[in-house]
Amino acid sequence: MRLSYSLSVLGIASLFVGCSTTTSVLDKSLAYRKEANFFLAYTTLEEARKANPGDEAIEKAYWRARVDYLVDRGQELVFNEHMLEAIADLEAALALDASHSGAKFWIARAKAKLAANAARKADEAKTTGDLDGAFKLYTEAVTYVPGYPDGEEGLAKVRKLFELKQKKALDHYTLGVRAQADQNFEQTQYHLGEAIANDPTLDSAKSRREAVAQRLVERRIVEAKRMEAASHYGAALMEYESIAEQLPAVPGIQERIEQMKKEVEAEQRIREGEKAIFHGDWTRARLALEQAYEVSVGERKFISEMLVLLKEREQDAQYLVAKDLELEHRYAASIAAFAEIEKAWPGFKDVRARISSLEAAIEIATKAKQRGEAAEQSGDVKAAIEAYQEAVLACPGYEGLDRRIRELKTKT
Repeated sequence: MRLSYSLSVLGIASLFVGCSTTTSVLDKSLAYRKEANFFLAYTTLEEARKANPGDEAIEKAYWRARVDYLVDRGQELVFNEHMLEAIADLEAALALDASHSGAKFWIARAKAKLAANAARKADEAKTTGDLDGAFKLYTEAVTYVPGYPDGEEGLAKVRKLFELKQKKALDHYTLGVRAQADQNFEQTQYHLGEAIANDPTLDSAKSRREAVAQRLVERRIVEAKRMEAASHYGAALMEYESIAEQLPAVPGIQERIEQMKKEVEAEQRIREGEKAIFHGDWTRARLALEQAYEVSVGERKFISEMLVLLKEREQDAQYLVAKDLELEHRYAASIAAFAEIEKAWPGFKDVRARISSLEAAIEIATKAKQRGEAAEQSGDVKAAIEAYQEAVLACPGYEGLDRRIRELKTKT
């Protein structure tokens, strides 16, 4: 895993041309293993296993190498913060070797990181008042690591907060009932609203609030506008529609209802855009966000920020493609891909530097190849080999020079 993975299967297979015995294959795999190159150790034996079915020594070494490879890859995935993928590899290793201490260690490490991350997110949710979300995340933390201290402590705090909110709801309900008995409907509406906010299942508070709603239509409009300003468009729409059912002649109420419908539609488009961004569907994301921008008034600033984020994510994805091409030593294709990014977003990350570096590598390789060809023509095989080696050092795999170097070495 820690050396280059760009060696093709065909290239690996070629290792066996000169390996006529089981011993040579095992020795080669062992050498890779000593270098901590578990990938090549495993693939070497994998090819040998295909070529020598029934060879018990190779079969035994293959399964040991597979365990080492899975553990090594799982460890690297942990380092790269891909915990679920890491756990899958490490558990696959344990299925082959149930006593493998390394696999157990890295599974525990991955789960500890997952638990810590879930607890951190739960803390954030609790801070914002999202107790349901916090409870779910704390539970997730202790599922990853039973007895996880931060998770258990968080669950206890959330349960306490739930109890406090329920008590607060009952207290407000009692105050609301008393205010209604005194004909103080404004206080009734407030206390019953607070009761429902703290405990949405308190149906008795809902029925009492409906009884005084007619007396407070004007105040309800103020509340609806407050919700609208806070971007709670669905709730504002419901409030405006409820008011319109009772008093259709309220000035401007139908206009507010129509705009809230557009804002709710915009919210749906925003969610579609966010989902499309998550799945890397940039075209669908852009279409959804642009449609949201057209109908929304209150969320245009946020939508504009989302469109910028979309462009950044899109460039990030293209950047990874270009970088992968570079890692595969497809320098010309990588330059073209980086150039597209630079055209769409000048100055994005280190694109300019990468283009310059790749162009320099190709230029060095090109000139070195030209010197090598000139040396060949003059009969200086040694100089040709040195020039070609310089070319492939700067640009691995450049125009088949690896093969030409081998051919020339047979002549020296």
